[in-house]
Amino acid sequence: MPEVQQHFRSLRRNHLGYITINPLLNAFSLEICQEIDAAEKDSFVKKVKKSILDRLKDYEIGYHVELQQALREYIEVATYLSLKNRGLLLEKVIESKNKTPDLKVNLEGQEFFIEIKTLGFGGGEENYIQAMEQGLNAEVSLEEQLKAGNTTAISITAIDPLKKQEHDYFSSRQKDFIETITRKTQGLIKEGQFESGTTILLIDLSLINIPADWKVNSVPLFPLIQKQKIKSLVSGILWNSAFGKVNERIFSPIEFEGDANIRSELNIEGILNKNEFIKALCFQVYELNQKSKIIGFYRKKEEDSIMDFLSMFCDFVNDEMNTNGWKILQML
Repeated sequence: MPEVQQHFRSLRRNHLGYITINPLLNAFSLEICQEIDAAEKDSFVKKVKKSILDRLKDYEIGYHVELQQALREYIEVATYLSLKNRGLLLEKVIESKNKTPDLKVNLEGQEFFIEIKTLGFGGGEENYIQAMEQGLNAEVSLEEQLKAGNTTAISITAIDPLKKQEHDYFSSRQKDFIETITRKTQGLIKEGQFESGTTILLIDLSLINIPADWKVNSVPLFPLIQKQKIKSLVSGILWNSAFGKVNERIFSPIEFEGDANIRSELNIEGILNKNEFIKALCFQVYELNQKSKIIGFYRKKEEDSIMDFLSMFCDFVNDEMNTNGWKILQML
């Protein structure tokens, strides 16, 4: 069977002379593709590998719905391999006519389930194409800030998954990110996918480049530090997507002296607030080197039943009381 890594390397070469960036294509890590190739003896991996290559056998350049579908399959198998590498005993759940989760995990004789969802762009094909044409500025801006020593670097994107022009982190963008992540997730989940047993929801954000580092977005509020000085307090996007409440005030970066730090309020309940049937919520985010990090959120009352499971594969966990927030703040 053809190698996945080789195929995507070739596709990226095809794009170099035509467009600046392809967010869908670039979401495929060549390193992970190599892992998929190496794990072909796994029946689930082998099946997904074949499906990805079949979808893309006639694809050459630009946006195509088959590329988008292939990405969803890639995210599922990449997450599967990542969790196996973290020591979990897991298997793909056989699909049936009834709603089923994606993966089943055995932890010391107890079964847990994982439902995986990938959040895509708003606006469909047009927004993907615009992102391909204008997305280079975001990467350049982010790299320049990181080289300058800005530990809470800000990504500025011309066209983004929120379907908004002139993406500017400054103003009320935290509210936009929080509400978009929450609404998109709410539109994807079905309660039947959470009825097999203790089931967590894992949201992949490979296409949504949230501002600032994943660590500070895992707490309700963090200090935005620029040039070794605290510039303002900012609301964490991931924590508020899980636990934010209607009418809760959202803190945005201060652009200039005397500027307002609070400009907006949430209009939607956080994912775990609204869906009691979801036992825990995880976000899979990506660093510049495409290495994934998993951040888990759980309700304090369910700590005894879920914490051992989450701690097996999450890089950081937190609850609605921000019990572990001190660990993040100590890193700043």
